[in-house]
Amino acid sequence: MNLTEQLPVAPPPVAGLLRLPAATQARFGALSAVLTEFCARRELHLTKVLTEDSGTDPERVIPDLIAAHPNLYGIVLPSLTHLGAGHWRRDRRQQLTEAGIQVLVVRGSAGPPGRSGFRPTGRRPGTLPGRRQRGQATPRFGGAAIDGERYWRKPAQARVDP
Repeated sequence: MNLTEQLPVAPPPVAGLLRLPAATQARFGALSAVLTEFCARRELHLTKVLTEDSGTDPERVIPDLIAAHPNLYGIVLPSLTHLGAGHWRRDRRQQLTEAGIQVLVVRGSAGPPGRSGFRPTGRRPGTLPGRRQRGQATPRFGGAAIDGERYWRKPAQARVDP
């Protein structure tokens, strides 16, 4: 009997997309390495890394990607800004969603197509994560006053067994 986990399964094919208007070879290499490591950790097959530069027609990037790779599982981005700015990002996310292609983001949130990736933390501004803010000290038992002084809980006395 074979377990499903033991059967050989091909990793899903994904493509990387880098938006580099003024690309240097070092930046391209660093971002490609980030995409490669991300795919290796998640058992994805990075088939190609596409680069959108200043000479690329922004309206044709995603349709050309979809036409060139019909069996593509997803597209990997270093961050959502590599999908484009403003309305380009929204339109490209919509095109990818309609084609059934997942958007995988190394940093940030992929969220629903209309969102920017901002997630509220639930903390007040200026507070550090994992730290509680100290409030004003309050006495135990509702702050009852005894003889004009506040009554505070006394420390526990050591037990003496006879």
